[in-house]
Amino acid sequence: MLRGLERDRSLISVWETAGAGPARRCYQLTAKGRDDLRSCITRLAHLDQVIRACLQRSADAFAGSRGQHHDPYAASRR
Repeated sequence: MLRGLERDRSLISVWETAGAGPARRCYQLTAKGRDDLRSCITRLAHLDQVIRACLQRSADAFAGSRGQHHDPYAASRR
């Protein structure tokens, strides 16, 4: 996966040789990688809103059929 992001120019890598032990490859985001990450975060935030709305509608429909309101996120806010 990291190599694919590097081929896509979203990451760059360098070999770190400082310190004890074998050399290791370290990765850093490029400007394109930061833009891609921002875009991904925006899409995920939108998807989160859609999922929450669907869950709330489902919970409301289920609770409505039982004559009560249910908050599916109440337990996570305690």
